[in-house]
Amino acid sequence: MSKRVPVPSKEELENEYHQYGVSISSLARKYNTTNPTVRVWLQSYNIARKDHKQASTEANNRKRIQIPDKFQLENLYKNKSIKQLELIFGVGQETIYTWLEYHNIEIKTLSEACKDGKERIWNDLIPTKKELESAYKEVKSVAGLQEQFNLSINTLRKALKQYNIEIIDPLRSAAEEFLFKQLNSLSDKTWRSCDRSIIAPYELDLVCDDAKLAVEYCGLYWHSEFTGAKTRSYHLDKLKACTDAGYDLITVFESDNLTKVLALLKSKLRLNTRIFARNCDVVELTSNEAKTFNDMNHIHGHHGASYHIGLKYKNELVQVLSMGKARFNTAYEWECVRMTCKADITVIGGASKLFEAFKRNKNPQSIITYADRRFGDGKVYENCGFTRVNNSVPNYWYFNRSNPHKLYSRVVFQKHKLKELSGYDESLTEWEIMKASRYDRIWDCGNSKYIWNK
Repeated sequence: MSKRVPVPSKEELENEYHQYGVSISSLARKYNTTNPTVRVWLQSYNIARKDHKQASTEANNRKRIQIPDKFQLENLYKNKSIKQLELIFGVGQETIYTWLEYHNIEIKTLSEACKDGKERIWNDLIPTKKELESAYKEVKSVAGLQEQFNLSINTLRKALKQYNIEIIDPLRSAAEEFLFKQLNSLSDKTWRSCDRSIIAPYELDLVCDDAKLAVEYCGLYWHSEFTGAKTRSYHLDKLKACTDAGYDLITVFESDNLTKVLALLKSKLRLNTRIFARNCDVVELTSNEAKTFNDMNHIHGHHGASYHIGLKYKNELVQVLSMGKARFNTAYEWECVRMTCKADITVIGGASKLFEAFKRNKNPQSIITYADRRFGDGKVYENCGFTRVNNSVPNYWYFNRSNPHKLYSRVVFQKHKLKELSGYDESLTEWEIMKASRYDRIWDCGNSKYIWNK
C-alpha cells in the first residue's frame, strides 16, 4: 500500500464502494491516490470487486441522485476549477459539465478558466502586504525576497505592484541579470531591459537597438502551458512580431547553458575572432573527437552521426560538420545533424568548405537539415546551396513541476511509455496523464527545414 496516502479503514472503504456505489476512480480522487492503489486496498481487505456492468449502473445512479442544486453549484463554480469540483463531488469531468448544462450555468471559456486558475494559484502563493513590505525594506531587492518566500522574480514583482509597494531594483531574474551585465560588458553597444515599445503589448527582456537584437529569457515554470498559461504559439508569435519589427529574437529557456548562449550572442554581435576557411585544413574526425567538440560548443550538445569532418586552423579544431542517416524523413539520404563553430570564433566560408568536402567524399544525392528557430533562421544553409522548404509548427518539451529546471523530449513521454507514472489512466490523453503526474510543458518556436538535392 502507498506510504504517502493514509489508508482508509475497511469499514469506510466498504461503505463507500458497495453501500454508496462510489467508483474506483472516484475513490482514487477522494483519497488523492491512483486507481491501482485503490484496487490493492480492496484486495488487501478482501472486499469483493464489482464487475463492469454493476459499477457502471451504480455510478450512473449515484450521479443522478447527487446532482447539487443550482445555487450550490453556481457558487462553487465561481471559485473552483472543474478539476476541483470533480474532487468535491467524486464524479468525472463529463458529469460536472452535464450538471452545469442542466442548471443553465454558463460554462467558462478556456481563457476565463485559465485566468481563474492563475488567480487561485496567485492567491494561495503570495504573502500579505505587511509581510512583503517588511521583508522588502530589509533586503532591498526582489532577488533577496526569493529565498524567504520561494517565489519567482516575476511573481514577487507583481505582488509588489498589486500592493502599491515602490519597486526600487530592476526587473531581472538572476539569469537575466547575468546576461544583462555580460552583454553590456562585451562592447560599447548598449542593452536595455523590459521593453514594451517594439512589439507592444508584449515585453522583450533584453534589447540592443544598435544590433537590432533582442533576447527573451523564459523561466520554464512561468512560460509553460499549464502553470504559465502560455499558448503553444506564444513564443513563435513574439518571434514573428520581432521579425516584422526588424529585430532578431533569441529565445532562451531556463534549461539552456548560459555560457553557450553568450557565445551565440557574441557571434550575432560580430564580436568573434574572424578567420577564413581558405586558411583552414579539412580533416576527418572520429566520433569521440566530434562528440567532445559538439558537447563543448553546440547549443544542443552532441548528437549521434556516422560521418564527421572538421576544419583546423593552425592545428586547432575550429569547426565541425556531423552527417548521418536522415532521422525523420527517409526520402532523403543524409541529414546534417550538427554544424558547430568553436566558441568565440567565426570561420568565414567554413560551412561551405565543409559541405563541399563532404560532397566530394560521399557523393550524396540528397541532404536534409533543420534549424532551431529559437536561435536563428539557418540562413547559413542557403549560402551552402540548400533551399528552405518550410517552417514547422512549435514543438513542446516536458519538465517536472517539482523541479522546473530540466527539459525532456516529448518522445520520452509518449503515451505507451507512461504506465509507470502515478497519474496514468488508459482513458486519459498523454497530456492529461502528464499533468496528473505533476509535469508541465513549454512550447518552442519550431524549426526551419532545409533540403539539398544533387
